[in-house]
Amino acid sequence: MDKSAVPSGILDTNRLSVINKALSDSTRIKILRMLAQGREACCSVPPSVDAPEGGICICEFVKETGLIQSLVSYHMKVLKEAGLVREQVRGKWNYYSLNRALVREYLGAMSELLL
Repeated sequence: MDKSAVPSGILDTNRLSVINKALSDSTRIKILRMLAQGREACCSVPPSVDAPEGGICICEFVKETGLIQSLVSYHMKVLKEAGLVREQVRGKWNYYSLNRALVREYLGAMSELLL
């Protein structure tokens, strides 16, 4: 099963732990904020013709964070494995978007668990 495709209603404590670990880094929080705001709010160049709607290229995260591409790629890998972001490959470019459904589910599960 693809780790980034989490079926609805299946956020047990182990899954919550994986997501919480992914959220435990300030760079990953910044990346998620960029994704939540959308490319119009953070990207300095218009998307290429091949870009999926709303997708943000890894190069934009590099510019915003000031980190080298390999480190940004590592952070994206952690976020993808947690299911928080989706990746679409278009030619030699990788575009990322926020998995809003999982974010909603995560927030609901944490609310149920803690309140």
